[in-house]
Amino acid sequence: MIQPSEVFDFESFEQSEHAACADWSVPLDCPYLEGHFPGLPLMPAVGLLDGSLEFLRRCGTRPLGRRLSLKKAKFTGKVEPGMRVRVSLVHKENRFDVEWRRQGTLETLASFSFRL
Repeated sequence: MIQPSEVFDFESFEQSEHAACADWSVPLDCPYLEGHFPGLPLMPAVGLLDGSLEFLRRCGTRPLGRRLSLKKAKFTGKVEPGMRVRVSLVHKENRFDVEWRRQGTLETLASFSFRL
């Protein structure tokens, strides 16, 4: 079983009251890439979802006893081994928006919207 806390080694972590961001380098041997796809490895949706939840956990936005529901997921780019990405979080009332971008660009790779 994959442990997201062991896979997502976020760097350059910055956080304020309603936002956070960090960088992450996709490991060449990332367990989420195994078998997805042979010869052309890509980070699967479940890996980005697990990474988003791990990022929320590290930001302290997962209140005990409250459930999060995924309201929207959008995949617009490929996350490949060795790629550097910027993960960002915006918190508005009971909504948490997480976005994955190619580091140093405005290219959005995936985005998620969670509700309490």
